[in-house]
Amino acid sequence: MMVKYIVYFLMMTCIFLYNYILSGESSILMLYTLIFMPIFSIIFTYPVKSRLEIFFQIPNRELEKDGIIDINLTIKNKSIFPAPFIIISFVESLNLSISHPSNISIFLGPMQSKSITVKYKGKYRGVAKIGVKDIVLKDYMGFLKISLLKEDMKKKQGIGEVVVTPKLIHIKPNNKILGNSNNVKEEAENPSNNLFAWNGEPGYEFREYIPGDPLHKIHWKLSAKYETLMVRKNEGSSAGKKLLIIDPYISTDERKKELLKSKKNQNIERNLMIEEKILEGVIAIANVNITFGKEVDICLLEGDKWNKYLLKDAKSISWLKYKLAHFEFKWSLDSKSLNRIPPIDIMAKDGDKPHSKIGDIVIFTGTEDKLLANEINKLLDSGVAVNIAMIESLNETESKKRDILYSRIMLDHLWIIDIKEDLDKAFL
Repeated sequence: MMVKYIVYFLMMTCIFLYNYILSGESSILMLYTLIFMPIFSIIFTYPVKSRLEIFFQIPNRELEKDGIIDINLTIKNKSIFPAPFIIISFVESLNLSISHPSNISIFLGPMQSKSITVKYKGKYRGVAKIGVKDIVLKDYMGFLKISLLKEDMKKKQGIGEVVVTPKLIHIKPNNKILGNSNNVKEEAENPSNNLFAWNGEPGYEFREYIPGDPLHKIHWKLSAKYETLMVRKNEGSSAGKKLLIIDPYISTDERKKELLKSKKNQNIERNLMIEEKILEGVIAIANVNITFGKEVDICLLEGDKWNKYLLKDAKSISWLKYKLAHFEFKWSLDSKSLNRIPPIDIMAKDGDKPHSKIGDIVIFTGTEDKLLANEINKLLDSGVAVNIAMIESLNETESKKRDILYSRIMLDHLWIIDIKEDLDKAFL
């Protein structure tokens, strides 16, 4: 704005000097034009302000990652004068990508209206703001800026809130991670304290059809869903209830909350992608188990307390998606006593029963270190079957480090998943 004023006064000074030195008649007209131009610009702008009507359609709802939500804005000019320049600023969020530039400029003629539709696409899970940040009317010369939105209008009408939930990825039921695990250490130090045995409802395991398989074992509904013939195996066998655990710690040296607003920080983008992959993996495994009538337990660290929840139907998956949209990972180890996995008494608790048996454990993590390895080895020593889903950007250094931290028996049940890898293929 200051630059415009400086340029304007320089032009007036130059024309005045030109008129004073050369006494040019045409320069006098130019000087008068420059003097009165701001006045006329303001005179023709103010009457338009009170004759502009603004209508919003800003939804407040849930949105799955990669889903699209629209906001609609209509501006009507009911004045006999044209509206010079209308600058519209849209709300930006790290969780969402926007189809329009954050600022656009429109011109409205007399008695003219214009409707604008802006699309927001879910990028990362979490709570995000959408809508119009401000609408400013500018005069012809750009000296005057008038906000057309009052603060209460912005909050009540112009801005909405969207909960972006993690995406539900459908994985095939013949993925190895869904089957019965058997990586319990044979030389467990305290076999009598083994709380971790299979316990679940009778069900089925599935595999792809092989020529010669009996046709009556084909699961037609499942085959149609995954577009390949699926066959029941181990009919009537017990497939124990799985326990899903999210390691709440994501290691980073640079991540700070105030930096979340910066889309230019590649490390932050990478960490957010790791979070997304972890949560998508949890939901995918829970969903495929529930699809076939198998209950699933999940442990979440909420605040400083571990809680265990039972998932048993489609409503549970919707609840889980909403729950994980608000889940907060830990960005630093504030306390050395932070447990990366829940205590045994939490894992063994089943409703009012404090010492119920549980089945397979699947740990989802994005950070590989000795603290996590030690806690997992304690579980193995107690006789628990453990699978680990490790989300990371693959490189050779981390691969060598993994050989040191995890025993060979654990490597057989360790899934290394790149942040860009297809989950359905990753768990095979």
